Amino acid sequence: MNGAVALKEMLSHNTTISMFDNKPDTVERLETIWSDGGFKTNYFDDRIRLEELIEGLLDPGDTEEKVIPAFDVKFDTSFDVHAGTKSYRIKNPQLAGVEIVEFLTRNFQSLKDICFILMSSAEAEEEVLGRVTSLNKQGVHVSFISKHESENVILEKTFALIEGQSVGTDHAKQIIVSDDLINAFYEAQKVYEQVSRSGIGVRDRALALDPAEVRDLIASRALEAIASLGKEMQLGAIEHAPLLADNTFNYRFALEILQNIPIRVDFLQQFLASLQQKLVDFLNDGGLIQGSWGKLLQSNGGIIFELAAPPIEPEVNWQKPDSIESF
Repeated sequence: MNGAVALKEMLSHNTTISMFDNKPDTVERLETIWSDGGFKTNYFDDRIRLEELIEGLLDPGDTEEKVIPAFDVKFDTSFDVHAGTKSYRIKNPQLAGVEIVEFLTRNFQSLKDICFILMSSAEAEEEVLGRVTSLNKQGVHVSFISKHESENVILEKTFALIEGQSVGTDHAKQIIVSDDLINAFYEAQKVYEQVSRSGIGVRDRALALDPAEVRDLIASRALEAIASLGKEMQLGAIEHAPLLADNTFNYRFALEILQNIPIRVDFLQQFLASLQQKLVDFLNDGGLIQGSWGKLLQSNGGIIFELAAPPIEPEVNWQKPDSIESF
């Protein structure tokens, strides 16, 4: 078993994702994805169970079980949330999940040490992302997950959240994707559409995506590629090398972008140049892209990985038996 797989099994072990949502038909897929990823899950839609969940978070006892509360962002009506001796009335049901996390972490310091998930059937709106970013800057471990994202993206975001990798990510997604990156994506899709009409299969057709969805797709895959490279370098699976040197992206990063974002080859240089400039500008402005693997830093006009110490896998105390019995 390689180090990355062992780490993920360790992260999901004894971890339950508790989902508070009033739309049961939309959480079934998430339950399946998280269960397949090694997590335990449970789902509820009533306020009594919500209060029981909060009570357990405030007083976890001696259990080794870890709980990640996952709140749907939007609800139909306002309602009261009770925690300990404090109460809070949801002001905007369309942001109920966000308000619950803000209320809990504002009033109970211990809850800043746990992870929260905000989930929605829609893509994150600007106000949601802004408030998630604000929570991240306050030291709250919270991540937004769309119920329609791919299985790999959902699991990677969940593991990233547990590892502390979500800090700065949602904010970065709003900055490093420019209009010319989005236009390059659409140009590629037009060609793929023409090819598909000629009877040749196409891996990724997405002309129906609106610009906000394209922005999220490009940013998510670029940030996932950065995190993947950082993790492989941290574990010693590949050589520790810069992300950007001499105005050229790391070859592995460029290859992963080409494989995971459908861009015409003749647009690729323009696409990577724009992505490079946006990343540099983001870091220049004090932006942060980091995770359990470490963080990105600017150095001599380029971008390097400052790696964190690799995780320590549990030792297996194996001893040779005194004798071997035959069966």
